[in-house]
Amino acid sequence: MQTWEKTRTLCVIIVVGLAGAIAYHAVLGHVFGVPYPGNSILYNPDIQFSDFYWIFEAVQTGSPLSGKWSLYFPFAYLPLFPLAGLPWQAAYPILVVIFTASLVRFFWERLAALESPRRLIASLVIPLLSAGTIYALDRGNIDQLVLVFTLAFFGLFARSRYMWSAVPLAAAIAMKVYPGAFGVLLLLRRQYKAAALTGILTLVLTLGASALYPGGIAGTYALWQERMNFLQTTYVANPIMHQGSLSYLSLVKIGARVIHFDFAGHSGTVLFLYSAMAAAIFAVVLAYVMLREREAWRQVYLLTFLTLVLPQVSFDYKLIFLLIPLVMFLTAGPGRRREDLFFLWAFGVVLIPKAYFPLDSETKMSGIINPAALTIMAGYIMWTGLRRPVAARVEPADAAPAIT
Repeated sequence: MQTWEKTRTLCVIIVVGLAGAIAYHAVLGHVFGVPYPGNSILYNPDIQFSDFYWIFEAVQTGSPLSGKWSLYFPFAYLPLFPLAGLPWQAAYPILVVIFTASLVRFFWERLAALESPRRLIASLVIPLLSAGTIYALDRGNIDQLVLVFTLAFFGLFARSRYMWSAVPLAAAIAMKVYPGAFGVLLLLRRQYKAAALTGILTLVLTLGASALYPGGIAGTYALWQERMNFLQTTYVANPIMHQGSLSYLSLVKIGARVIHFDFAGHSGTVLFLYSAMAAAIFAVVLAYVMLREREAWRQVYLLTFLTLVLPQVSFDYKLIFLLIPLVMFLTAGPGRRREDLFFLWAFGVVLIPKAYFPLDSETKMSGIINPAALTIMAGYIMWTGLRRPVAARVEPADAAPAIT
C-alpha cells in the first residue's frame, strides 16, 4: 500500500473510532443518565488537568519534589520554572501549544510525499485525534514535554546529527527514564560517542537540577526517595489502582481480581516475579532489535513497545510515543497489502478510545485490549523477521536503517 492509501485508511479508523466512542458515552450519559465512568471516554473529570497543576503548584513553591504528586526525576520540573510566575491556567496552554505544534510539525515533515491538502489533513487528524494525545491533554501530563524532546532527538537523528541528538534525548531521559530505549538507535548506527554523551548529559542534568533545589543534591535525593515510596504504595502495589493502563502489571491486577487472588497480601512476591518476567522480555526483544531487525520503523516500534508495556506504571497518555513508529510505518515503502492492513488496523485499534463497559473508574476494556494489541504487533514483527532469509535481513556492517 502506498503512503496516502495507508494514511487515508488510518484517518478513517481514527475519526470513526473517536466519533463512535463519543456518541456511545454521550448517549449513556445524556439519554440514560449513566454517571462517570460510563459517560466519558476520559479519566475522572473532577481532576482534569491535575497531572499538570499539582506539580506546577509544587514548582511555584521553589521546591518541586516536596509536592505530594511530584513523582518524576528532578530535571522534569526545571523546564516549568520559566512559567512559574503565571497561574497554571495560563501556563498549561503554553505547554499544549508547544506539544501539539511539535507533533503536527513532526508529521508534516515526514509526510512530505503527500500533496498539500492530504498532507495537512493527515498531519492534523492522526496526531491530534489519537487517543494518546487526547488523554495526555486531558490529564496535563508532563509526558507532553518528554515527547517534544524525543521528537527533537528523532529530527536530529534523521539528519545524521548524532552528537546534537544526544542533547534532547538526554533531556527526555532525565525527565522520565524510558526514552532511554531509543538510545539503542545510536548504538545500531555505531555512534558510541553520541550514546556516551547521552548518558553523561543525563547525569549532568539530573545532578544539576538536584543541586538547584533546596537542600541540594542530598536533600533532593531524600525527597525523591519519599516520592518513590509513595508511588510504590499508591500505584504499583495497590491492587485496584489503574488496572486499565498499558502495563502488563495491569493485566496481572485484573487477573488477580477475577480469580480473587490477594494481590495486596502477596505484592512483594508478585512484583519480584513481574520484574523478572519484564527483564526477560526486555532482553529478548532488545537482542532481536540489535541482531536481526533491519527495518527502521519496526525497530522503533519494538523499542516503543518495551517502554509502553513493561514499566509497572504506564498510563494511556504514553500512547503519544506510538505515533513515532506509526508515521515511520506510513512512509515506509509499500509492503504486502494484507500485512499493511494488519498493521493499520492494529495501530488503529490502539489509538482509538476504548472506555467501554468499565468495571469501575480504574478498569476499562482498554486495559486489556491495548496491551494485547501491542503484544500481537510485536510478536508478529519478530515472528516474520525471524522467518525471513538471512540475506533479506542482514545489511552490510556499515549500513544502518534510515530514520525518516
